[in-house]
Amino acid sequence: MVRVSYPESGFANMLGQLIEQNLREASKAEIAKNMKGEIYLEIRDIEVGATVEFKGEDVEVRNEKPEKPFAMISVADYNTLSLVSSSGILKQLRLILSGKLKIKNMGFARKFGALLRP
Repeated sequence: MVRVSYPESGFANMLGQLIEQNLREASKAEIAKNMKGEIYLEIRDIEVGATVEFKGEDVEVRNEKPEKPFAMISVADYNTLSLVSSSGILKQLRLILSGKLKIKNMGFARKFGALLRP
């Protein structure tokens, strides 16, 4: 079982709850267990972000940006975030080319994205 900890408020709370819910699925929990590092997820138009740190069977979500995130997903707005979580690589590449999506460490970010998909 993967344990998810997150604060009681803010964007990290919402993100933590979503991750916790999705990790009830065994295949997604297995992906999370094998991930090591942190990813920063931000929504630029409303200026919110959260860091998700993967530490084996523990996942910690915080309302802060790390000094040097291992990976990052930065979206222009909430609608873009919805598109990213429900689209394939070609759509994501179009979003990157349009400037609506920025990704650092694509491989890690795609694994993280797989954890968020319903």
